[in-house]
Amino acid sequence: MSSKPDKEITPLYSKAYSYEMGALSSNNEVKKAVKSVNTHLNGKGCWVFDRGADNTILKNFFVSETDQCIIRLKRNTKLSHKDQDVKVSQLAQRVKFVTSQKVTKIKKNKPVIRIYDLAAVRVMYRAKGKQYPIWLVISRNTSHGGLCYLLVKSNLTTPIEVAKWAFKGYGLRWKIEEYHRHVKQEYKLEDMQMKTFMGVQSILAVLTVAMCMIYKNMKSLHIELLLDAGYNYLNKHTLSELTNFIYYKISKVVSNLLMPVRMRWKIQNTEPIMENGQLDLMFN
Repeated sequence: MSSKPDKEITPLYSKAYSYEMGALSSNNEVKKAVKSVNTHLNGKGCWVFDRGADNTILKNFFVSETDQCIIRLKRNTKLSHKDQDVKVSQLAQRVKFVTSQKVTKIKKNKPVIRIYDLAAVRVMYRAKGKQYPIWLVISRNTSHGGLCYLLVKSNLTTPIEVAKWAFKGYGLRWKIEEYHRHVKQEYKLEDMQMKTFMGVQSILAVLTVAMCMIYKNMKSLHIELLLDAGYNYLNKHTLSELTNFIYYKISKVVSNLLMPVRMRWKIQNTEPIMENGQLDLMFN
């Protein structure tokens, strides 16, 4: 990620899930993972978090320990503005929206244009006994007036630059959201039961590698899979059907192709060797 808004942004994203991990703290696990990755970044990139990180522990950590971050806030979160603690929903009524961004979304195979007004205002955040000047970026959907509040730590200096940069960076998270939903939905991740946290990490690693292979080889694989697998997944016989919800269709093809596969093993029913004075038990 570059400090200039016209360059590509590399989001470093985590959903801050609240998994039941026994004695492990989800906040501490998030911090440990971020520190581990940060050692390889050399100040590059920007950490992007959804509202799961809107708690004191994680906000303090990201504001004080990372170079750049974007955290989505809840509407009742308070920030210091002009020496007063004010809810972000109240600040939205005071700020001036300085620029707009146009976004094209695909719905039912048709492009839909959405326009968002953007505002950025300097606020102060206190973490570990130190005051940090950061930004509150607010986006407003012009069609229905919905608001989104982002706590932003950035190397940029002007409100318009920060607002555009944060809007783009937070929007890039959707591809990662889609990946997580895909893994959970198609591979029944939440139904898998592992005895140890290391087991959960291992299965996540295997699924991540599988997803990486599917995504990277999509162009060369998907048409042959969808057309020649022997299953009909096309609602309409049109070219657009080959690319609509493509990841889910490929997962379904792979899942059905693997249905006949079952684990098989041979049980050895050998007679125990009897020895005088010894007890020999077979555990089959």
